[in-house]
Amino acid sequence: DYLFYLGFYRRLGTYVIGITPKLAYRNLAETNGYGFGADLSTFFEPHDNFLLGLKLRDFFSTQIFWSNGTHETVNPGLDFEVSYSFPTPLIGSRGRLIVGTEVIAEGREEAATYHLGYFSFDHHLGLEIPIPDFVNLYAGYDIENLTAGLSVKIRQFQINYAFKNNTEIDNSHRVSIGLNL
Repeated sequence: DYLFYLGFYRRLGTYVIGITPKLAYRNLAETNGYGFGADLSTFFEPHDNFLLGLKLRDFFSTQIFWSNGTHETVNPGLDFEVSYSFPTPLIGSRGRLIVGTEVIAEGREEAATYHLGYFSFDHHLGLEIPIPDFVNLYAGYDIENLTAGLSVKIRQFQINYAFKNNTEIDNSHRVSIGLNL
């Protein structure tokens, strides 16, 4: 899968609201597909150390058009996260503990951590440790798998690497490059 995101946000008082249009290219065996969609998100800071975030993924049902003539619709999903910021001794920065739940409406009974009818729930846990001034280290737990990552900022660019340990289908590695304007 290859995705191209372009995110826009606006601060409205204590809230931040954003939209992220996306273009996708998928290659699966002998077939490939192109798609488009968008996510909506918001977060606010009820206290200096706490953030609450909400994201509506694929809010108008992302569409993927396959080269074999078939069409796929990705159902919307909902992510809810709470994070707590804390001082990191020795490093002199503020780390962040993140707890989140992902709600998907696809009837993924056995593929989900929990399910309730057509809705499934997967939980996530993460830790972010910034090393001043340009590196962030990440560790986490994602649907029964350990994760780790690294983010490096170079001027306006941000290079991200993520590793997910998965014993069932092989480990996955993700790389992204961002430009902050």
